[in-house]
Amino acid sequence: MPDIIIKGKALIGNKLKNGTFKVTPKGIEEIREGEPQYFGTIIPAPVNFHTHLGDSFIGEEPIGTLPEIVGPNGFKMRHFIASSHISFTLVISWLTNSIVLFFF
Repeated sequence: MPDIIIKGKALIGNKLKNGTFKVTPKGIEEIREGEPQYFGTIIPAPVNFHTHLGDSFIGEEPIGTLPEIVGPNGFKMRHFIASSHISFTLVISWLTNSIVLFFF
């Protein structure tokens, strides 16, 4: 399994850190060098994988207050409504990519 370099945020212990991280089979480590292959947020498994896998089609991190992000008018619901024209095949493709990244 190759290491993956991600620039963004990572939950390490109980702190969310900004930086560039290397994800290996042994865990997450902060690094200072290396070209990121991906940009995003790393949350070690199995934290809500069942819920957030379905969110992976959105492709961007939510920004805002908790009420702006969650709930009936939140970030995810606005994206679900806006993406109603996206094909089921494309959503399955995104979910598959997320699963591959999760288990790499």
